[in-house]
Amino acid sequence: MRKEKEKQSLEERNGNMAENLGGRPKRKDFYKIQKSVITRNYKDRNKGEEINIKRLKVGHTGFNDTMYVLGKRNNDRRERCGVKEKVEHTILHCNRYAAERERLQEKVRAAGHERSLVGLLGTEGEAEGIRSARKALFTFSHDTRLMDRIYK
Repeated sequence: MRKEKEKQSLEERNGNMAENLGGRPKRKDFYKIQKSVITRNYKDRNKGEEINIKRLKVGHTGFNDTMYVLGKRNNDRRERCGVKEKVEHTILHCNRYAAERERLQEKVRAAGHERSLVGLLGTEGEAEGIRSARKALFTFSHDTRLMDRIYK
């Protein structure tokens, strides 16, 4: 019974938050990628890279969906394809980055990870495989110039 009340209270707070944001959707992207906040620290990454990984996990980037929630854009769609510009679409599906994504997929597959947000941003698996997948993601984001929009 207590869990039901806590769940209901959380849903009410989320509903109020959505109302305060003008009915815009709630952010739950992080929990799809990683169930726990506890993460591994990698000494070979700089602070900027760590921040970018965290931003991608929670969806707090300079992409249109975040800018729309913050009231800095009129809509949350990509201008080219008309799809909601979220981290998942931009990295995994957007046709604009198809060639770069092929190179990303090859590197991620070689690292033993799947080409998904969980495979690229999650913390499951061996440290070396995670490092390789993240390095491939950073190369992809630099090649596509998305890094400038992630770290705003």
